[in-house]
Amino acid sequence: MLEIFIPLAAVLLTGLGYVLKKFVIDPVKEQQKCFEDIRSSLFYYADIITDVRNNQVQRRNEASDKFRNLAASLDAKTKAIKGYGFLVTFKIVKKRSDVKETVGELVGLSNSFFPPAGETSSQFHGRENRDRRNKIIKLLE
Repeated sequence: MLEIFIPLAAVLLTGLGYVLKKFVIDPVKEQQKCFEDIRSSLFYYADIITDVRNNQVQRRNEASDKFRNLAASLDAKTKAIKGYGFLVTFKIVKKRSDVKETVGELVGLSNSFFPPAGETSSQFHGRENRDRRNKIIKLLE
């Protein structure tokens, strides 16, 4: 009887390990990679973030698209993690409210690279964007 139980247990544990890796570990790693991409982009586009008067329209478009894509990616990767609430309990992942706030800040940052028509106070947007950038960094810590 033991000869049957040991191989059966091995198969079951292997299967459980595969499911755990596929539906929990890999999505958590993907979310972490997204956090790294966000940090990297905040550093790379720092000049555009703090100076919306920057005349490099192509670079502003690029930054705007990048931050919007990162927001969408973070939202999707967070939703792909099974048992998120359980993982938050053990601080394996960030609180869902922090992730939602980060997504919102990234979308706001993306929208801010082109001030509304007729608005001349781009210095305000630079300060606002710097604050938004610092908030995102703090949420990702």
